[in-house]
Amino acid sequence: MKTLKAFVALSCGLFLLIGCESEVKIGCEKVSLRTDCVNKDALPLPAPKYGDKPAFESKNLDRSYLGAPPQIPHSVVDMVISPETNMCLDCHFPGGDPIPALPDSHKTIPKVVVDRAQRPQVTKVVGHQLTEDYDRGRYFCVQCHVPQALNLKPLVVNQFK
Repeated sequence: MKTLKAFVALSCGLFLLIGCESEVKIGCEKVSLRTDCVNKDALPLPAPKYGDKPAFESKNLDRSYLGAPPQIPHSVVDMVISPETNMCLDCHFPGGDPIPALPDSHKTIPKVVVDRAQRPQVTKVVGHQLTEDYDRGRYFCVQCHVPQALNLKPLVVNQFK
């Protein structure tokens, strides 16, 4: 009985040593969308490059999908976007022309009601209040509107319509 236990322990130890090689050998075939090797660190993407034309000379980019926010066709590097200072509104002020102006949808503040009687509590938007200026809660423009890098291509074709 002792020899059987010793044999099983020795066999398990031998399998453990064989199975624990120092380097995992996994191929570098196309196993990810970026075609990187699984057992190596992914290569970093190049830094995004934006168009060098000034904002008022750049052409509008296609939207990613129907209903998507417009993309920013110029660089936003060094632009200050904060609740106190929003450089986007220097050009895109309400009623601005010919540059795309801030639409009315950005001048509405949602009316929110919390139904505490329901469990779990439900938050509902029950309407909008139109303001003269823009909704200060929407100051961070690049949360929805993204600058489009010219040197980076999507990994897969967008089929979301």
